[in-house]
Amino acid sequence: MLIQLSSLIVGAWSREERPPRSSRAGGRMAGRHHTATISPDLIQQLFQVKYEDDERKKAAEEAEAEGDANGSPGGGGGANIRSGAPKKLNIKEEAVVASAEVVRMFVAELVHRAAEGAMEDGEDTVDGAHLERVLPQFLLDYAS
Repeated sequence: MLIQLSSLIVGAWSREERPPRSSRAGGRMAGRHHTATISPDLIQQLFQVKYEDDERKKAAEEAEAEGDANGSPGGGGGANIRSGAPKKLNIKEEAVVASAEVVRMFVAELVHRAAEGAMEDGEDTVDGAHLERVLPQFLLDYAS
């Protein structure tokens, strides 16, 4: 799930400033400095998806517990799971913008570490293997 989420975020990372092709063609990642943003709308959607997923799990657990209490085998078959549109998660705009900035900084740090790994390998392109190599230590650095 974390790899899918990071792929989604990196894929949605839009470049606002991009250096001319001539400065990027220097090899070894020379001149690839740019300003990037992550859309607050994307962050809002990610929060909403996670919220809906949690609500579905909670409803399924409640239905299973209710089925167990009624003595029905198999947890009631899930017939009591809520139907209809899920509730919209309300988050203040400032919180979404701040969250987008935190995610942007995390992605920038992750990409920077992966780029350093690629340069150590003598490559001028960052691929999934470089990201996979730095991701465990990156997560440990921010886990506390």
